[in-house]
This record gives sequence, C-alpha cells and structure tokens, in this order.
Amino acid sequence: LFPPSLHLLTPSLPAAAAASDTADVEDAYATCGAYTRESSATFYFATLLMAQPQRRSVWAIYSWCRTLDETVDSVEAAEAGRDVASAKLRAIESQLNRLFASQTEQGDDDARVSGAAAASPETVALADTIRNTPGMTAAPFLDMITGMRSDLSVDPPGPDADTGAAVSLESFPANQRR
Repeated sequence: LFPPSLHLLTPSLPAAAAASDTADVEDAYATCGAYTRESSATFYFATLLMAQPQRRSVWAIYSWCRTLDETVDSVEAAEAGRDVASAKLRAIESQLNRLFASQTEQGDDDARVSGAAAASPETVALADTIRNTPGMTAAPFLDMITGMRSDLSVDPPGPDADTGAAVSLESFPANQRR
C-alpha cells in the first residue's frame, strides 16, 4: 500500500497539521488499517478488539513507525546510503515536531489535516491522532527516530569469519526449536 517512496517526507506537512475534509482523514485511516493488516495480520487482528477510535490511532501510529523503519532498513535505503537516510530522518523529525507544535496552536474546531491530497496517509492519520489525543507527546516518536539513527551507526552483520555464513536471528538460542 505504501510504495517505497517513503511517504513520511511530504512537502505540505506544515499545512498538513491545519485543515482538511473528513473524507481525506477517513481514507487515510482506512489506508493505514489496510497497511497494518497487510504488514502484520496478527497485530491487525488484535486491534479489532479495541474501540474504533483507539484502533484507528494504533493503525496510524503503526503505519508511521513502519514507514519510518523503511527509511533506514529498506533495500532502497541501503542503496541510497546512510547520508540520504540520515537526511530523511532529520526531515521526518522536523515534520513530527511541527505536527506536535500544531497541536498546541489555536485553530478552528473543524481544523483537520490540510494538504491531505499531497500528504501521505500515515501523516494525515497521525496528525489527526495527535490532534484528537490529549496529552500525547512527541517523546516516544522522537525515541523511535533516535533508534533509527542508531541503526545507521551500526554496520549490518556480515559473514561469520569461520564459516562464511551470515548471522541471523535464527542462530540465537532463544530462536532455536527444541
């Protein structure tokens, strides 16, 4: 659903925190729900046990986090290199800060996410989630970005010196079948 073009980088994000029509926001949540279902069927199923407002917010946050992760861990990110991924993370962090700053600005009660046609579904839905969740802070989102930055500073595991085999999670004792 979300092509590898990394939707989080939307030029209209300052406007994205201001106003849009309800249909765009609803479409964004539906897209995030479909993306969550495609990415993790069991996680998606668990969200169906939540009330609709919480479920939709979780879909928005999950989609935002997955797309953020692709900024660093996708094949496209690896091909583009660390400098490109680092620049994208800085842009995403700036956008996130603007989303949270817009939460405290005075505005029309009907204010939604503007520029929805240009903004990505996860950005539109996350902006609406932030706006409708009193007390939500940027800290956990910024922590996620910090984690992505730390991924950039670590070289991916290469072949094992003795066997030439790549190290994988399957090689750890906790992941071995008994």
